Amino acid sequence: MTHNINHINNLQNKNNNLDYYPDSARFVIKNDNSQELELVFKIDRQVILDCKWRSKNLKDAEPSCSFLSEYIVGLTINEALLINNRVLPEELSDFDCSPFLQAMQKALMLYSKKPAIS
Repeated sequence: MTHNINHINNLQNKNNNLDYYPDSARFVIKNDNSQELELVFKIDRQVILDCKWRSKNLKDAEPSCSFLSEYIVGLTINEALLINNRVLPEELSDFDCSPFLQAMQKALMLYSKKPAIS
């Protein structure tokens, strides 16, 4: 799968209204510097169908959030959980992917442990 890294000036999937998917994997990560990243995933049968995000005071991480929010669509939860800085495309080597990866892994782990709705 080829991905175009044109996410510096053209952020994808960034949205201030993350209420699209009320029953979804959702996670907010905050730190002591008033930085915040919120992710929301639409998931069906363990496959990530969509990912939306918003950030606060994380300008440096926004291009990687944009790229990764598209990169993971179509992956299973297990495939997405295997993503780390060593397996990312070379185009992302100049970007800080840690906030997105950390939030994504926590959100998907919590979602995986959630009891099924019958």
